[in-house]
Amino acid sequence: MTGTQMRGAEVPADGPDTSLPFHVVPELTPPKAGKDAMRAAWQVPVEGAEGRHGVSVRRLQPGEAVVLIDGTGAWAQGPVTEVTGRDRFVVQVQEYGLTPRVQPRVVVVQAIPKTERADEAIELLTAVGVDEIIAWHAERCIARWRGERVVRGLTRWRRAAVAASKQARRTTIPDICGPLSTAEVCALIQSATTGLVCAGPWAPTLAGRVLPQQGQIVIVVGPEGGCTEAELTALSGAGAQPIALGPTVLRSAVAGSIAATLVLAGSGRWHGTTGLDGP
Repeated sequence: MTGTQMRGAEVPADGPDTSLPFHVVPELTPPKAGKDAMRAAWQVPVEGAEGRHGVSVRRLQPGEAVVLIDGTGAWAQGPVTEVTGRDRFVVQVQEYGLTPRVQPRVVVVQAIPKTERADEAIELLTAVGVDEIIAWHAERCIARWRGERVVRGLTRWRRAAVAASKQARRTTIPDICGPLSTAEVCALIQSATTGLVCAGPWAPTLAGRVLPQQGQIVIVVGPEGGCTEAELTALSGAGAQPIALGPTVLRSAVAGSIAATLVLAGSGRWHGTTGLDGP
């Protein structure tokens, strides 16, 4: 991460202070460089649901330090200077930075779980650090998103991703999109650097596999009950490699995060050995 000193405070080398609470704001655009007086006076209001959470739940008081993120990698840190009512507080920015995009980009295609399992899946995938989560209408999915349910489903997933990003102290929030058909998932795999599909204990294990350190890795996670033979054939035909995550059968909501963990560690993302792709 990169940091910029705003008011004489020491800029942390590795980004914001992760011991502080994180709050999401719509955007973080610093005043133009060169206007020192304006930069020193940069204050960011936090309102709405985020403001309400900070004031009414966290009970923030003037002087307490927080971290603000916009979900795209920008972050700002500083003390609360003002609390208004039950849903608004203002932060005086002392430090600001951008989290560089890192390679490879990790995308998880998640077969839509039941509602109570979906939040768990999104929270775990967000916590381990995936870049994008795509809903998939697999054949054995019990939950089906049609019409208005698409909007409701994506909204719920995005809400879970935001909450998990704050809890995990991420400066980026994973993209949430879909739902895709199996044919669309196959097209996504064909465009990726590497495609993997969680197939079951019979497949070659993912642990220890050599993975690319650039490009995009797509991981496909089937529903409870697994992918059908037709789906596995189609995904494999598109270039996805069947993988096992161990000797046991895992719940769909958990399998994705385990696969993503192995990929993020195996590709070097967690060791700082991969290339940066700019802010």
